[in-house]
Amino acid sequence: MSIQEKLSTIRSRSEELSALMSVGNLNGEQFTKLSREYAELSPIVEAMDELEKAQGEKEDLKSLLNDPEMREIASEELKNLNEKNPRS
Repeated sequence: MSIQEKLSTIRSRSEELSALMSVGNLNGEQFTKLSREYAELSPIVEAMDELEKAQGEKEDLKSLLNDPEMREIASEELKNLNEKNPRS
């Protein structure tokens, strides 16, 4: 299983847990169990969201590098983004 598939599985499970907890027909023990699992997955999902956002911003900025009027601003923003998220 590739890393992308594993991350997709984590995101899907997080969404499933959120839906299950929102239904409201769980007893306290079930809710606690699901809530703990959700809490464990949340930081991973948040990091995935941040990475995807940074990658999208990076692509947008790269396209702006072709615009003479926006090149300087895009270049500076791209530099800042690369410093903040070097792996994006």
